[in-house]
Amino acid sequence: MRACKVLIVSLALLPAWVGTGCASATRDWTAARRVDEIQAYDWFLDHHPKAEQAPEARHRRELLRRDEPAWEQVTEEGTVEAYERFAAQHRDSPYTERARNIIAEWRQDESGRDIVDALDQGKVQVEAAGSGRFLLVNLRIRRTIDRPLRVVVPAGTFFACRGSAQNMIALAEETVDLQDGQWKTLQVVTACVDLVKSVPQPGDTFSTER
Repeated sequence: MRACKVLIVSLALLPAWVGTGCASATRDWTAARRVDEIQAYDWFLDHHPKAEQAPEARHRRELLRRDEPAWEQVTEEGTVEAYERFAAQHRDSPYTERARNIIAEWRQDESGRDIVDALDQGKVQVEAAGSGRFLLVNLRIRRTIDRPLRVVVPAGTFFACRGSAQNMIALAEETVDLQDGQWKTLQVVTACVDLVKSVPQPGDTFSTER
């Protein structure tokens, strides 16, 4: 399933350059390399069969075809160990850089992902609300990805009130491990930023920012 998703995303880039008949071979080659899929090189070779980049396009396409079955098997397995095994066994494969990037990203998720980064990357849903006390913000969080994720709420994380109550800032780092898709609740020790405003109540909500 993951392999299908990757292919769909890659092919979604094609309309940005397919059909621009007046575009130079150099620009089309840059686009093909960015997509880096068999279909992209097919298109390039169909439109620029004698371009100076054509031999490299054919070579790259053959490497992708050669390793495609193994890559699809790894993406179906979908574990760090599978990607590590692929990278070790296919050092010259076009897919190896992708495998290493996935490994690095997943390792970061396991070791701890900043809450704002996790939000920006669509890996979590977060609900932050007041507690009725100066020193605490109630935080509910769950992962949206299908693997374990550790989220770090660093000291200095800013909670911007969506209403007229005080904005808050985290005083101490908090960490939460999300092993499944269930909501988890934690209280973040905070200080108020705007003393002239009212203390946030449970009905006051915040956006989570830096």
